[in-house]
Amino acid sequence: MGQRAVNWSGRRFVKWVIPTLFAVAALLVKPDAALPETIQLRQQGGIYLVSVRINDAITLDFLIDTGASEVTIPADVFLTLRRTHTVGQGDFLGTGKYILADGSTQASERFRLREVRVGNHVISDVVANVAPVKSRYPLLGQTFLSKLGVWSIDNDRGVLILSDRGAPAASAAGTASINSANNKLLSLPTAARAATLAKAVGNWCSGTEAFLMGVETAGRGAGNAYGSLRCANGSVWAVQINPLAEIVAIDCASFAANAAGRECFKKF
Repeated sequence: MGQRAVNWSGRRFVKWVIPTLFAVAALLVKPDAALPETIQLRQQGGIYLVSVRINDAITLDFLIDTGASEVTIPADVFLTLRRTHTVGQGDFLGTGKYILADGSTQASERFRLREVRVGNHVISDVVANVAPVKSRYPLLGQTFLSKLGVWSIDNDRGVLILSDRGAPAASAAGTASINSANNKLLSLPTAARAATLAKAVGNWCSGTEAFLMGVETAGRGAGNAYGSLRCANGSVWAVQINPLAEIVAIDCASFAANAAGRECFKKF
């Protein structure tokens, strides 16, 4: 099992991977599935950047950040979007509050991007915010990534792989069968399940309660399983387990603000 901790622009996230399940996930791909799109990434100082087209008007290099609940734009880039009228007054959504790595809360302007394009994949009406702390690169966060369906990064080739097929469809046996990583977690005792999910939050978290919220069975997010986790210090987290056996956690407040009415510790 592998774990990697990263701190980008004041935001901390840990992605934990179950390597032994990658082969299982690969077997779930149907032979007649559409060929995925492969997009070359640019390596800069040990990180990967991807070219993103905003509102069919400006192209920028973004950092892919699965720990960011929203697409995040640095203040200087945001001013450029305003000057070029790429973002207008009608796109503003008000002010949001964001939790930084040190636990502090900062307010930030939120706005709508009418179109975000990566390669041939276009997502409409993407919620974004102005970075509450100084940031070198824009962050491609969950308000975009969660709408993509199945995607992955091939570190050996330095490419982003996007698929139009979504995750495998649910079988008659039930939704659990479409996500082998989630099946593995469900087979663990309750205490071990909480301890396993806690690894996606960080070594400081001692998991005390794990709760399965549900598994997406349709749309671009089909196959993604969602759980809730409570740490011994009282913090609560939403945990996504995708069909590629990757586990990503965000705080429950951010999840509730961006998950269309869903809340931690509630079934859907």
